[in-house]
Amino acid sequence: MFSAEGSTDRNALDVLEALSLALPLGTREISEERAGMAGLQQTLEEHRRSFAAYVLDYHELLRAALSADGTDNGSYLPARSLYDSLPAEAQAELRQRAEGASASGFIECMTWPSMCRVVYRTASGLVGMGSRVTRPGDLVCRVRGSAVLMTLRRIKDSGAGEVAKTGTGTGADVGEISCVHIGPTVVPERMKRSVVDGREFGEKSATFRIL
Repeated sequence: MFSAEGSTDRNALDVLEALSLALPLGTREISEERAGMAGLQQTLEEHRRSFAAYVLDYHELLRAALSADGTDNGSYLPARSLYDSLPAEAQAELRQRAEGASASGFIECMTWPSMCRVVYRTASGLVGMGSRVTRPGDLVCRVRGSAVLMTLRRIKDSGAGEVAKTGTGTGADVGEISCVHIGPTVVPERMKRSVVDGREFGEKSATFRIL
């Protein structure tokens, strides 16, 4: 169990890769052979390259739009692209990955799975994608008996103090938490084949009462 609240202490490329995988995965786990559940079914290497091409394509489109407008009419556009916000080392790596690649593969793989979803960061800095009604403070959980990760929302104060400390890697148990079920979610770094309880990740266990 870990909290869906933000953190910014991770390497920029690691965060970008996690984001790029969350968008096309739906609720499926990562495999070396397949990095998405729709479209071209790219390998992980193909996925990384097409995502890099996508980031660079957007960068060039935004730069062209900003230079062509030249007035306040373009104020609805962001001041800079995602690429511009990255450290120089990350920019160089993306350019290397994008050489000879096309953004179309990433676009095709992520279009349907990511519709009406929101992207979030957990308290431990992991990137995930969940229901459009996901909001800060929701819990991302590995619920026993479920094949996919779930988002739950606490509705009472039970376990409130302990839940705020999740993601610390202590593995300590949390008491009973009363929740409502929000829906399935995807966190690529926690969706591993044969992993059942997540203790190897330092996840805390809790007794959930879903109302």
